[in-house]
Amino acid sequence: MRQIKSLTSLRFFAAASIVVLHSVEPFKFAKTDDLFPLQQGVSFFFVLSGFILASIYPKLTRSDLRAFYTARFARIWPAHVAVFLLMLAILPRSFWNFDGHPTISAAIANLCLVHGWIPARIYYFSYN
Repeated sequence: MRQIKSLTSLRFFAAASIVVLHSVEPFKFAKTDDLFPLQQGVSFFFVLSGFILASIYPKLTRSDLRAFYTARFARIWPAHVAVFLLMLAILPRSFWNFDGHPTISAAIANLCLVHGWIPARIYYFSYN
């Protein structure tokens, strides 16, 4: 698998801007909108990631799809669980869920990465 290291490293800066943006309220950081519009990091990260994935996997056959999705899952889900547990450890309970009342079903949906599929604020804003 070939890599585009110069572009891949840019994803760090995009992800870092997203982390800072999401940390403004819980950690009482100063707002930085005047300095740099951090919300642009999300779009930049997704476009850059899509470009990198499309160039690394220019053609996927049916037999390649299983390996592709297994590799994506193995890369994303363990990090998601680690951050989920870290969030439980360091953030106050009121930040765990949109209305401040975390539920087991929202936690399960979040851990299964399907919380955004459920059109209720208690799910798509839960633990994230």
